[in-house]
Amino acid sequence: MGHTVVLSDIHLCEVEREEGLWMRYRQKAYGPDQDLVAMLEALRRQVAGEALTLVFNGDTFDLD
Repeated sequence: MGHTVVLSDIHLCEVEREEGLWMRYRQKAYGPDQDLVAMLEALRRQVAGEALTLVFNGDTFDLD
């Protein structure tokens, strides 16, 4: 059996060096990195050797 997971609007980007309200989502404390890693590790454990397809559906990277 195969599994498909669709990820959208992750907005991975470079981390801003300054803190404050401006572009808070780009600050390390608010980035999705650790949550994304934890989710992917949990998925890998759940499928336990079965096929897993990840689909990145837009707004994955913010490249300004």
